[in-house]
Amino acid sequence: MRQGRRRETAAKGSLGRIRGIALEPTYFNLQGEPVDAARIVSEAVAAGANAIRLGALSHDGCAYYPSEVLPEAPGLDGRDVVGDFKTACAGAGIELVIYSNSKFVIEGAFADHPDWAEIVDGKPGTWQGPRPLTPLCHESPYFDVYLSAVREIMARYAPAVMYVDCFGVRWDCRCRWCGERFREAHGFDPPDSVNWGDAAWRAAFDWNIRRNRERALDIVAAVREGHPETQVVFNRGGYWGAGVGSPEGLAAFAHEIADNIHIESAVRFYGEPFEHIDEQCMIADAIESPAWVWVEYSVFPWSHLPCPASELRIKASRVLAHGARPMLWCLPSAPDADRSGLEGVGDIYRLARDHAPHFDETEPVAPVAILVSGRTMQEYGRDRAPNDLGADPRHVEEIKGFVAGLRRSHVPARFILDSAVERGDFGEAVLLVLANAACLSEPQCREVTAFAERGGVVLATHETSLYDERGSRRSDFGLSHLFGARWLGPGPHLSEREGWAAKMIASYVEVGAENEFPGDWPPGFRFPAGGESVAAEAVAAHVAGWLLAPTRYYCDFPGQRSGLPGLLLNQFGRGRCVYAPWQLGALYRERGFAELRRFMEAVARDASGGMLDVECDLPATVTVTARRTRTGQLVLHVLNLSTDPRAGVEGVVPVRGGEVSVRDSWLRGANRARALVAGVELEVHMSGGRASIALPDVQEYEVLVLGE
Repeated sequence: MRQGRRRETAAKGSLGRIRGIALEPTYFNLQGEPVDAARIVSEAVAAGANAIRLGALSHDGCAYYPSEVLPEAPGLDGRDVVGDFKTACAGAGIELVIYSNSKFVIEGAFADHPDWAEIVDGKPGTWQGPRPLTPLCHESPYFDVYLSAVREIMARYAPAVMYVDCFGVRWDCRCRWCGERFREAHGFDPPDSVNWGDAAWRAAFDWNIRRNRERALDIVAAVREGHPETQVVFNRGGYWGAGVGSPEGLAAFAHEIADNIHIESAVRFYGEPFEHIDEQCMIADAIESPAWVWVEYSVFPWSHLPCPASELRIKASRVLAHGARPMLWCLPSAPDADRSGLEGVGDIYRLARDHAPHFDETEPVAPVAILVSGRTMQEYGRDRAPNDLGADPRHVEEIKGFVAGLRRSHVPARFILDSAVERGDFGEAVLLVLANAACLSEPQCREVTAFAERGGVVLATHETSLYDERGSRRSDFGLSHLFGARWLGPGPHLSEREGWAAKMIASYVEVGAENEFPGDWPPGFRFPAGGESVAAEAVAAHVAGWLLAPTRYYCDFPGQRSGLPGLLLNQFGRGRCVYAPWQLGALYRERGFAELRRFMEAVARDASGGMLDVECDLPATVTVTARRTRTGQLVLHVLNLSTDPRAGVEGVVPVRGGEVSVRDSWLRGANRARALVAGVELEVHMSGGRASIALPDVQEYEVLVLGE
């Protein structure tokens, strides 16, 4: 099923093969210098791009072509910038993807229609950039104007792909139009504030999801009037929201509403670590779509200066290593802008172009599945924060910590969604990570139980399964039988302090005398613990470690045993459950304890029968992902980040003399290997059920192809 849906999406056209470069006409200086479409397109082709994403309606709501619907961009003077790029792209044999901003306009452009603006907290919304912009509501008559512009673009240019940005009816918009639509549907006014315990608020939230889907389908219909083959891509930002911003919401946009989505991963712009790229791409795998993902080109807002070439190689290679499609964002149009960054991204784009079968339409190979629960993001914590719409960070931060820890242990992992768990689709996983997956349905609990009974290992943390799918707390864990423990109530709160001293109060789990704690720690070892915790009582499980009371001061001596388990192990059927009743992943995300990473690796090793599917002698700064091509070849992506990702990455420390090995069953009988970046054949040594390959020197990136 996974493979079938991905193949179907990719077969619609070039969506699964895009290596794009984005241009933002908002940054064009039409009044000061010419826009040379032929020059820009030739630069993109030289860098290995096969598509240009060009704004016809950019961030300011102006048209970059002679429009009869919207105001023209300042300085356009009747020119057709979009037409120039269409001609240049056609001549170069690459695709033109047309971008349309669906919401923002220059303040004053619609001064005659102030009631079209989104109304939030009693006043029109604004986006304060270099020029103030006004977001207009998709429930207002402006939406019909936008649809007319979309039809005009399609009639003039008939692009193969239409990209829709800034889409969405805000849940908290209280403009007259949203009010009228809601009253027509429900007979009462929408609530003024969030209250998850209020039936009226729930109705408003569900109405917002429904209207967003209906409006999105209106856009798709407008695009395809007379152009049924045109594909539509929506920018959805990321996976950490509720409703249409949830993982399931992304899947709906990628498959039921449109043809694909774009996910943002600008690490400099958003202040994220490089693992954020991995997370976004893993979501693309989970929703079975070749999603487009940003490769951040410029150091915004200094958009005329690119990130260093080494950094761009790292970003572009990470996107491709996870099966997603890179979209460079964005290339300055000015002829005197610094183009040196194209050297870096071009190295990766050209590699993917020259070895397309090893990059396009591949599937992840991962022994570890991490549940990203949209239900938990939406429903968790409503009992204690009923007026908060945001996704509870206690699930998201836990996930991010496990992604980082497993990546740095060279353990390939992938995301799965609530729907996959509900139908028992765990793929090839031998380890299922429930990273504080608090809100699980009864069918999900049954399928997780069956997974363990068949021999799978479940690693669960904190309040996993303590709530049902609607966020109502159960009297005990839904997976109490699997944990071998029952819930007693909240445990010691280990994250009370904020500020310079600590975000998490220091605590420890003391390794038990039996020394069954996963990993190589002696009895009595104080294993780091932190965050919120749950008081649990072992029923059938073995207590591998006891939670110590939190310290009184940031450099104080460890507390005494609290009498509560800090780690529980339970044999279940042919499998096993490892349960940590505190925020293990979030603590690793915040503090980066090597012990926590080694713990994750030890559990993964145990789940794989004592031998990891991928073993290597590489430093933790090097990550490895595994994918399989349509013809069955195994592709290992070796990503080197031996530098401080918070600063500009001007170079990495090369990895020399490294070795990687995989289970020989992963090779499916083949014994050949090739390093695509180095361009050399490699010897494969078979021994003890493993295939070992000595790596060539690795700079930012290497790709190993194993098999015929």
